[in-house]
Amino acid sequence: MVTTQTQSLPHPFFDQRVGSTAVITNLDGPCVGLSEGLADFIVTVRETTSKSIVIIVPDSARVTPAFDRLTEVAGCVVLVREKAGLRGLHSGRWSRRITDFLSVPVAATLTSKAFFAVPPLTDVLDLSISIYHPPRATTVLGRVIELIGDRLLPGAGLGWGRYEPAGAPWDRDRLTELAREHMPEAHMVVAAHDDDGGVATGTLTASRTTNGLEEYVELSVVPSPSLPREAWAARVCDLFEDLGANLKPQFALATRSLGHPDACLPLTLRTAPTPLAILIGAPGIKQLGVNAGQIASAHGGTTVGRGRRRGLLVPLETGRTGDWSALAPLLASLDGGTGRLARVLESGTQDRGPHAP
Repeated sequence: MVTTQTQSLPHPFFDQRVGSTAVITNLDGPCVGLSEGLADFIVTVRETTSKSIVIIVPDSARVTPAFDRLTEVAGCVVLVREKAGLRGLHSGRWSRRITDFLSVPVAATLTSKAFFAVPPLTDVLDLSISIYHPPRATTVLGRVIELIGDRLLPGAGLGWGRYEPAGAPWDRDRLTELAREHMPEAHMVVAAHDDDGGVATGTLTASRTTNGLEEYVELSVVPSPSLPREAWAARVCDLFEDLGANLKPQFALATRSLGHPDACLPLTLRTAPTPLAILIGAPGIKQLGVNAGQIASAHGGTTVGRGRRRGLLVPLETGRTGDWSALAPLLASLDGGTGRLARVLESGTQDRGPHAP
């Protein structure tokens, strides 16, 4: 009688261990995204061990917004491989030893010179949008993505998926069904492109809350050349009015930053974004306990929405890059020294667990 023994094989994305505290995966290629294999590796490690996850990418690469956000949500340590050592993706801290990035506080105290060698980049429009949905069986997600496409990438093809590339044809019913299967929180990747070179890429997160469902979108957009940068702020305001009229936004913020032409992010120092417009929807205004009309009059904004419950839309662009002078006093007026504004915004951006992908 022949007996067979089964042996568990390491995950294809597993490369090495750091003692008993961490596992490492090395990624290659010019564009690093949240691939199916990487997403599965992160989930597998998170569900079966307490080890830290270290992801190492080449310094010649760029990363997608979905990779950037969801690896951070999952608590991964992302490092950039240099000739003589490693640096933190976001901090630029440098060391020869991986263990220096695993300690608390981080033992790597030097900053890499390469972190400041910013490559040629282009303007990118970044959107952060939180939508409230009542807890109903008829709720369907994804309309916010369609509205973004209509205003910023007219006629663009939309795609989505659980990982990148977001190659599944746009299907709101299927997206909603999959989100329900992964409650209390589900992360999706979304993408769009048009025939004139416009692109959009990012994430959609559906989360169960105490009073319903939140649909949170982070999207980076490079509009086609037919929509010049000078027109972005006005087009964003049109989009935010659409959100107020068709959905129940809690908040929305549009900023301009620098990235690659495909909306991917550099591995170098990222400059502060330039605010373009902000929307505090009717649910957010109610939580803040402020008068939307009065705030709008004081800050050059307008009220948006349907019926008696109105939201607040305020353009923020001043024509100066990195200028937050219009946003700071607005936030002070909304908060009134109560701390409520931070709680309203955190309710839309706080990721709730390490099992993100």
